[in-house]
Amino acid sequence: MCLLRRTPSPPVPLPPPHAPFLSILPLPLGRARLVNVPLHCSLSAKMLFAAAASALALASVALAQDQTIMVGQGGLKFDPQFVNATKGSVITFQFVAANHSVAESSFVTPCQPVDGGFNSGFVPIAANNTPGVWNLTVTDDTAPVWFYCPQQAKMPFHCTSGMVGAINGGVTGKDVNAFVAAASSATTIVYPSTVLSGVGAFATLAPTTTATGPAGSGTSAPSGSGSDSGSAAAPTNSGNAAGSLQASGVFAFLAAAFGVAVL
Repeated sequence: MCLLRRTPSPPVPLPPPHAPFLSILPLPLGRARLVNVPLHCSLSAKMLFAAAASALALASVALAQDQTIMVGQGGLKFDPQFVNATKGSVITFQFVAANHSVAESSFVTPCQPVDGGFNSGFVPIAANNTPGVWNLTVTDDTAPVWFYCPQQAKMPFHCTSGMVGAINGGVTGKDVNAFVAAASSATTIVYPSTVLSGVGAFATLAPTTTATGPAGSGTSAPSGSGSDSGSAAAPTNSGNAAGSLQASGVFAFLAAAFGVAVL
């Protein structure tokens, strides 16, 4: 730590305008004057490197774009149908009505599982009950992650009705609109096994819900094709998919790091 030392009481000239730091020091006779702080009080190269590395680490976390997607709110759809998210972002699926699943597919076969893809399993929700929640973490933001609802207990089937979506959904001509069009004309719908880990995204836990609906609605994701409880009314929910750029902590850290070092 660099300490300032008291200078003799006789007055001295003011430092030149280019002085790096200025400090006001009290004198024995109650007077105050400006003294120049030596350059060796500045940060060392090692301290600068450590501060920069810590700032970059915090920034990578702070730039995560967490999103929320409503499942089954207002019909057979994901809302929003498409979101952008950086690596490390958490996509929260809120199941608010009926009985749906989120399964990973591909652009070529929208209603069939992709090899190694995830599947939340069915999450039945009774009318006016607490939504089920499933968190999916993005591990690769360089390629689209396509998904669909494989429910086909009764007509209309969910995937071919447009209940598909995407994370980082491609370019024009191979975007979410083209994906919806391809799903609507699909002739095969496949329900995959329940798997948490997928291609480009993964979950660590199965969907959770505190729903207390009638027998058969359950609170965990059943296996098989499941049963569709119809278009049950969804509870009011203000969730949206606006990317939250979480920059809190970064500037405070930088200010604290450099402020302490300078002093």
